Amino acid sequence: MNLAPLVGHGTARIGLCGYESKPLSPSELTLLTNKVGQCLGEGALGASLGLMYKPGRYAPFEELKAVAQVVKEHGKVLTVHARACSAVSTSYGLPFGGRPHNIRALLEAVDLCVQTGVKLQFSHLIFVGERSFATVDACMDLIDKTRERGFPFMFDMYAGTFGASVITVILPAWYLPLRPEQKRSPLVRARLAFEINLSKKLLGFDFSDILIAYLSPEHQAYEGRTVAQIAREEGAGELETYLRLVELSGGNGHVLMGRYYHQDIIQRLARHPGALYMTDAWIEAAGVQNAAAYGTFPRFLALSRDHSIEPLPQTIRKMTGATADRFGLTDRGYLREGAFADLACFDLENVYGNVEACEDPRGIVHVFINGAAVLLDGSLTAGLEEKPGRILK
Repeated sequence: MNLAPLVGHGTARIGLCGYESKPLSPSELTLLTNKVGQCLGEGALGASLGLMYKPGRYAPFEELKAVAQVVKEHGKVLTVHARACSAVSTSYGLPFGGRPHNIRALLEAVDLCVQTGVKLQFSHLIFVGERSFATVDACMDLIDKTRERGFPFMFDMYAGTFGASVITVILPAWYLPLRPEQKRSPLVRARLAFEINLSKKLLGFDFSDILIAYLSPEHQAYEGRTVAQIAREEGAGELETYLRLVELSGGNGHVLMGRYYHQDIIQRLARHPGALYMTDAWIEAAGVQNAAAYGTFPRFLALSRDHSIEPLPQTIRKMTGATADRFGLTDRGYLREGAFADLACFDLENVYGNVEACEDPRGIVHVFINGAAVLLDGSLTAGLEEKPGRILK
C-alpha cells in the first residue's frame, strides 16, 4: 500500500522528555517545533496531535499553538485527535456543570484553527456513549460557523459504530503518571472508582462496551471478550478486572470500543460538505482485527448506492480526490492520464462492507497500486511480493 506519513507531536515530545506530564521549558518547546519543522521540510504531509493519549494529553494550548504555527508556515495539514470524543471524559475534571467535554475539546481545535489559520483536520468526529448523541447539533453548529467564517476546518468520519483504541484511554490524566505503588493506594483506587463509575453513569457507556483486542502473546485467552465478560467469568469486579488487564499488557493493550454513533448520525455526517471518509483502522500483527479495516469504504459505497448518503460521484470524491487535495498530494486521487494508477474497480450492485464483523468485502473486483495489479477478479495476484506501494512525500 501507499503510505503518506505525518509527524507526530507526541513522538517528538517523547523524544524530549518521554511520557512526563510536565510542561515544556522554552528551550524544549523550541526543540520540539524545530523537529516538527524539520520533518515537514523532509516531506511529511502534516503533523498530528493525539490529545486523548499520553504524552499529548499533557500538552497545554500554547504548546499546541506553537506546533500549529509551524505547520501553517509549511502550508501543511494539522490533524487533531481531540482530548474528548464524549460528553463526559477522563481527560477533564469531574463532570459537574459547564459544557460537555467533547464540545470543550472541539472548541480547543477550533481555536487552534482560528488563531493560527492552519488547515485543521479533526480526526475523527465521533460521539462516544449514548449521552453524547445529544451533542451532535451543537458540534455541527460550531463547525458550520467556523467554516462560514472562512477558516480551513474539516473533519473525517467512518461508517462503523465502534472503534479501536489503547487500553488506557479511559483512565484519567491525573492517574496515568503515578508510580505503580501509588496506583495501588486505597485512596487512589477509591478516587479512580468514583470518577470512572460516575462517568459511566453520565455517559451511557460501560465495561460491556470494551472488548479486548490484544494484551500480549502470553494472554491471548482474553482476546475477543469484553471486560464485563472476563469479570463475570473470573468472579471479580469490573474495574478491578480492567485495571488488572491494563497491568498485564503493560499499558500497551488494544481494545475495541462500542456505542460510537448510530446510523442516523453516520448518514448526517457523511453528507456534510466538510467531511472526508476514513477507516480509523489498521491491520494488527496479532489479536482481534478491527472490522473497519476491511469494510469501511465498501460500506460507504453501499450506502451511496442505496441513497442513504450523497450520490456516488460525491461519495467517491470524499475517499479519493478530496483527500488528495486536502493533504497536497499531486497526481493522486483522480482518474486521468498521467496520474498514478491507484485504482479500485467495484461492482456497484453487489458492493458491501461489514463494519461490525471482520470479513472480506464483497464486490471489489480489481485493485491496482501505482499501476501494478494486486487484486484481479477478486483474488490476490501472484506478483504481490513486488510491493508496489510507496512512501508519499
